[in-house]
Amino acid sequence: MTVKASQTESIRLTVPPLYIPFSPSTAALAAESEKRSMEFLQRNGLLDAPDLRARAVGIHNGEFVARVCHETTWSEPFQLMSDFTHLAFLLDDYLDGSVTTQDPPQNPLSFLRIAHALFQVIKEPDSRSAHELGVFANAIREVGQRFDDLGNHAYTLRFVRDLREWVTASLWQNADLATGSFPSDFDIVLERLVGIAGHGVFTPFFAFFTPVPVAVEVLDSRPVRDLVELMATICELHNHMLSLGKDLWMSRHYRSEENATGLNVVAHLAHIDDLRPDEALQRAADYANALTGQFMRLYTRMYAEADEATAHYLGDVAQTIRGNYDWHLLTPRYRNPDGHHPDAVIITSTTLDQPPADDGPPSPAATRWWHTAPLAPAR
Repeated sequence: MTVKASQTESIRLTVPPLYIPFSPSTAALAAESEKRSMEFLQRNGLLDAPDLRARAVGIHNGEFVARVCHETTWSEPFQLMSDFTHLAFLLDDYLDGSVTTQDPPQNPLSFLRIAHALFQVIKEPDSRSAHELGVFANAIREVGQRFDDLGNHAYTLRFVRDLREWVTASLWQNADLATGSFPSDFDIVLERLVGIAGHGVFTPFFAFFTPVPVAVEVLDSRPVRDLVELMATICELHNHMLSLGKDLWMSRHYRSEENATGLNVVAHLAHIDDLRPDEALQRAADYANALTGQFMRLYTRMYAEADEATAHYLGDVAQTIRGNYDWHLLTPRYRNPDGHHPDAVIITSTTLDQPPADDGPPSPAATRWWHTAPLAPAR
């Protein structure tokens, strides 16, 4: 990347208080999962390129996966979640041009080939489509084989389906960047957040952590799916607020990143409603807090009435909201955007314990979550 300006003054980002009524995780498995995931990347050749190695270290993936669930005992399904999430971070950065490898640069059309190969190889590790995956082929083939070894084909297919939603939403983002065309309606932006949040990357693994398997019919029931989508949307709103400083810093200092804020929801709000950045942050926080209030109303009833296995799964879904938030404040990814300027971004953020008043859906796109029947999943 070419530096646009010599000034490296810090950006101070103050995020309005966020309603997050969950306690931080102990993150007991952070160090072990980080070590094993780096070994996974190493044996599959993904730490050979200096750019990828630096990005892999800076993610602090072990902290992320250990905080988004309640697991305290290491297991192969947990490690597979950790390894694949670490891989997905790197793949996402590669596809949006943040990191480079010896493979040719990607564009929205070549991304389609990679996406299709990704799904095929996870379902069938010996698929000949693996050659489309370039430097990521060996790692994704290993992921597919380990899924196969877990022996729950129905869960694997659910994972591929949810992963497809994430990839499709990411493709939409990449197309917007390539064409310079962005939604002018915030409800469209909100609907897209559900897929972009990446819940399809790690949330499907939660079903492997329960004391006994949860029936696929329960996992795919309308109440449970809506709760997961609501969690994902809340997390993505938090993502955009907490990453705004990074986007602003990159756009000010690198010519190739002049449009770094182009996909940020807070920037969209500022543009659509002609708001100052602080006003747009407050609007986004109010929106996220309203959604979290509704999440808690649905979650509390569903958790109380669920069987042990389903309650375990729902507990991990809820913990993701807190874990995702804490990880954003811990990882250098959002404070040292280019890896060379520690404290380029200084983030100040606090949480609220008291829920906001239930004033109904904050926008038409959120209406379905207020219409969701807060009933226990079928046992």
